[in-house]
Amino acid sequence: MSNLHACPEGCVILAEHHYQFNRLQFHGMNDESYQVLDSDTGFDAMKLAQDVLPDQQTQLEWKSIAIDEILKMNKLKYEHCLHARDTLARMTTNTFWGTGLIPDHTRYTLSNYWPGQNHMGKILVQICWEIADTESITEK
Repeated sequence: MSNLHACPEGCVILAEHHYQFNRLQFHGMNDESYQVLDSDTGFDAMKLAQDVLPDQQTQLEWKSIAIDEILKMNKLKYEHCLHARDTLARMTTNTFWGTGLIPDHTRYTLSNYWPGQNHMGKILVQICWEIADTESITEK
């Protein structure tokens, strides 16, 4: 499930709003960051942030923490929404966040041959480990 779309069941926080808010805060753009939270859609939040962000070099600094930010927001989303968990496989074709392949090709191709970097897959694995650790602790 994209961070740009709310869950049809209404149970998912729009992660894109929070991602762009944190991104603008990182760059010291406080007024603009609060405007992002008021955006109607995730696409609007992303567009607003892109329109006001500084040069490419400064944006590269953000990328060093971007994956951690996405991890935090997606962990919340996938912990609380079964619909979001059920749609994960549809994200595979993106070459940054996914494997760059359709799901069947991903399944039958060794990961070192994937054209994508699969950052979302790595994030989701980390979320699964953290949820499993939490559940095993609470069950004891």
